[in-house]
Amino acid sequence: MSDGSIRLVIVDVLLDAAATEDLDSERIESFTRGEDDISFEELNLDSMLRMELMVAVEMEFSVIVSPQEFARLGSLGELASHVTQSSAAMDTAQAPPREEEAAPHPIRLFRRALHGCRTIAQFHRLVFHMEGRLTPEEAATFQAWHRDGKLLGAGSPTRYGGAVADWLDALQRSMASSGSPSPEPFTSERIAPSAVHFRGPGDRSSKTLLIGFSNIGSRIVFVPTAVLLQHIDAHRFDVLMISDPLASAFRTGIPFMGGSVTEVVDWVANLPWLKDYDGLRVMGGSAGAYPAMLAGRRLSADLTVGISGRFPSERHLWTLLKMYFHSWVSWLRNRKAPVLLVHGTGRRGDVAYARRLTRLTGASRLAVHMPDRAVEHNIMEPMVAHGELAHFLGRTILATSLAGFTQAESLNATLTYPIPHPPS
Repeated sequence: MSDGSIRLVIVDVLLDAAATEDLDSERIESFTRGEDDISFEELNLDSMLRMELMVAVEMEFSVIVSPQEFARLGSLGELASHVTQSSAAMDTAQAPPREEEAAPHPIRLFRRALHGCRTIAQFHRLVFHMEGRLTPEEAATFQAWHRDGKLLGAGSPTRYGGAVADWLDALQRSMASSGSPSPEPFTSERIAPSAVHFRGPGDRSSKTLLIGFSNIGSRIVFVPTAVLLQHIDAHRFDVLMISDPLASAFRTGIPFMGGSVTEVVDWVANLPWLKDYDGLRVMGGSAGAYPAMLAGRRLSADLTVGISGRFPSERHLWTLLKMYFHSWVSWLRNRKAPVLLVHGTGRRGDVAYARRLTRLTGASRLAVHMPDRAVEHNIMEPMVAHGELAHFLGRTILATSLAGFTQAESLNATLTYPIPHPPS
């Protein structure tokens, strides 16, 4: 453990809670390097965010910061120093683990954060946070502890018991729709505050890395991370998920990665271990479809899939022109990297985005038609509910054969759900 790693964890929590809006990215990066400090007064921390900070340092470093100790601290730098000193002073070999300490780390985080929830809105924020972080095995652990009546633990508030049960039941159903009988064995490692590397068994040289760009302001591509990962073979793929903490659709960049979408793409492209993989694929959902296209062409990815891509809601002319320009330039620099833009047939904005970018960049286009239900912007959620996501991913980003994507510069097709069965 180092002071730098502690500061990265602290910043990750602040970015996730949108608590740094009044601070410029240079100030945040200076704090992370240990060159500057940020007072709690500047951040105007609320009780929920204080709890999240305490939970995060316990999760990552097994250091418990009590509310009383936290109250004596005045800045993020003091918090980092306190964690360093507490870790150095700990002698865990002397005392047997308490029941709370024996629980898996994600469950300990959930319990402590649940204690800080005062409203149902805060509970939903906690669930949203967990859905972006849990791996399939961690989600299965939550479900097992819930079935055994141990999830909430002694002294946990009971007012959210029903909501917790509903959340885990829905998560379990969504994961079961993959058809895989056991949780996919991914482990996670944060390589930057907004970048998490999910790795499965096996050597990188025999696997493909799937790089995902999240929906605006989130850590997920339309469905909880555990659900998406459960639909991916951990023996064939690793996943690098890039989130959008500033909720700017990546256009203003990501702290520590760059101040614009092109700088973020360059940051990803310059990761030294990308070359260790046998193949690279890129996907993005909603606002993440745009940086996914740029990254796919920049990396010469085997396949790039943008799902329900759309233009910014504010529709500023200069913003649109820059998007068109960067998309066009990326195509000129690499015309051979295949790009597939997927959209629902009932979403006019998504259809317009796919049509225009297809004409401009030579991408292929795939329309998704669902005659038995309304096609919303999130086309993946109803696929999960009807057990169709595995088929969709297998026909697109996880396709075994890429011949159909690479032989034609522009392929326009329609995929219909539910899949029609031929007459007997």
